[in-house]
Amino acid sequence: MVANDRVFTVVDTQLDDMNNMFKYPNYIDRFVVLRTKLLKETNVLENSLRPIQQQIDQLRTSATLSTDPAEQKQMRDAASQLQDAYKHQFQLSTDLTGLAQAMMQYNIFRGGHPLGGWTPYDNTLPEDEKNIKSYLKYDRQLKSIDDAENGAVDIAYSIAQDHCGRQ
Repeated sequence: MVANDRVFTVVDTQLDDMNNMFKYPNYIDRFVVLRTKLLKETNVLENSLRPIQQQIDQLRTSATLSTDPAEQKQMRDAASQLQDAYKHQFQLSTDLTGLAQAMMQYNIFRGGHPLGGWTPYDNTLPEDEKNIKSYLKYDRQLKSIDDAENGAVDIAYSIAQDHCGRQ
């Protein structure tokens, strides 16, 4: 999961670049480069998701090995927090893959784009409607992932303090 957080940091920069690519005369080159980078990162995310789910399932299974009900609950709670983080990573990965696939189908040569990237009508739209990260709910998803991961770490730390090293 932490490795995926690093991927999302890279993708964050790519999405910022995407918001600005039509401001440059070489927007076609920028589009192709961004599409290639995004496809690479979404592939990394997709390949990581199944192993992450398997590890969460193993944590749930290992909770049943304990004879201490409090310890079992803590482990199930940690697994639940990780499952929540996984759910948001899965959703964001799916959304980014859809974006990359749409970019593969988009004909960048089909018409001229105004320098600056927006038509006069587009310039009247609120900034959020022109921001791909807003459309993907990117920042909100990242916050949900971060909150869930932090919750899981807090629980794991508590488990280690309470139950590890007991004789």
